[in-house]
Amino acid sequence: MSANATLTINFTSQYADGCHRVCYSKNNPLGPFTCSTVNCTLGIGVACSKNILVTVNPEDCTPDIYYGYVQPCCEEAASLDGRVSWVAIVAPTDYQCISFDLLCDNPVAPGGPCAAFNVTDCDSNVVNIEPVALGDTIKICSPVTTPPVNAEFTITNTTDSCLCDCTTYDIENTDAVAHDYQYFDCTGTLVGPINILAGITDTICASTGTVQVDDPTVTITVIISPCS
Repeated sequence: MSANATLTINFTSQYADGCHRVCYSKNNPLGPFTCSTVNCTLGIGVACSKNILVTVNPEDCTPDIYYGYVQPCCEEAASLDGRVSWVAIVAPTDYQCISFDLLCDNPVAPGGPCAAFNVTDCDSNVVNIEPVALGDTIKICSPVTTPPVNAEFTITNTTDSCLCDCTTYDIENTDAVAHDYQYFDCTGTLVGPINILAGITDTICASTGTVQVDDPTVTITVIISPCS
């Protein structure tokens, strides 16, 4: 399924003559880039914007990442001078599931745990849920109104939507200085930029493929999929 979408790039004019080129590449930060121009008629230092028409698949669980930059037209197109980079992530919105809380409160074995079970995720994959300790609550993301779970659990519909494909990541800053990262969470909300100090590792649950870091010394490691 394909649908039209508009990316609106907002920026501050850097050139008194007003002409700026706005360029983007889909899912590849190295290009090739598609460019068009916009004339910021009020001159340097004022707010300006450019709409970019793109085609997306709202039922695809893999987000599209658009890498781009804004550059005054007075610079040579091949030059890196004057370029201001931007990143836009288009995550699926139509094909969503519901988040459920499962409380282990009635285990068959006295004192628990509640037994493992399988649940179907939003990609129609069967996911094994490991045993859960008595009194603990876990979250699952399911495409059905009430997912089938065993009677050892009390299930609560949180009414929160969740994307059909999320992954647990370790974000490790191996550099000697702090850096930033950002990502889309499982409700399609942009989180960040988040500052991560040197030597620190954060563990997050993010829409698959949407984690962005500002430096290659910040490593992204896939831990397990899916999560919610």
